[in-house]
Amino acid sequence: MMAARKRQFGTIRRRESGRYQARYRGPDGKLRPAPYTFARKSDAARWLSLKEAEITRGGWINPDAAKVPFGQYADQWITDRVVAIQPGWLGVRELGSGAGGGRGEGLVPDLL
Repeated sequence: MMAARKRQFGTIRRRESGRYQARYRGPDGKLRPAPYTFARKSDAARWLSLKEAEITRGGWINPDAAKVPFGQYADQWITDRVVAIQPGWLGVRELGSGAGGGRGEGLVPDLL
């Protein structure tokens, strides 16, 4: 009889419920469980194979990144991309006399 092959990436364990839990060590060094359990051990092994391929190809996304509230993420995103605004960069200029006739209707933003 042939000896069982030892898994090279991740671990699979049988839970008391009879379902299987897959876990792997991410590129960040943390032990990461699958987001759900599996009815069959082969399904857990397949999930680990896909996760290993994702990491190898550079497509792995840290699951903790989704735990940042959107407002905090948006503030950081803007901070990372906005340069200091210099006086005169934003202003308002008038289109021409009488354009629109109403108050403020002849104004357009000047972005240059």
